[in-house]
Amino acid sequence: PPLLPPLPPLQPPSFSVSAGDGCNIQGDCVSSLNYPSNYGTFESCTIAIDQAVSVSVGSPFDLETCCDKLLINGVVTISASAVPSSLGEGASIVWTSDETVFGAGWQLCFSQPSPPLLPPLPPL
Repeated sequence: PPLLPPLPPLQPPSFSVSAGDGCNIQGDCVSSLNYPSNYGTFESCTIAIDQAVSVSVGSPFDLETCCDKLLINGVVTISASAVPSSLGEGASIVWTSDETVFGAGWQLCFSQPSPPLLPPLPPL
């Protein structure tokens, strides 16, 4: 049977910073400023997801849980395990830090989602 062509690599940009300057972009990853060292005060940014992506979380993932907020599609995300494994086109990520207590911050990396597995073809 003919082989399917390989999927093209993720074409940048799969995401963009739509507001603020409190995020750092390196390749297909976005993080709090100074990651993995402590982020600063009053940081904020909004990231718009421009195409469906798989999400991987960097380590460490360390936020002041009471007061610094990483919102993913409007959901407060305070631990690496709470980060969704994928995001659809139009999703948003909003980061804000307050004036006290810092953490090492966060990093999210994006890649092209795996294609769904196709069922085997019936025999001819």
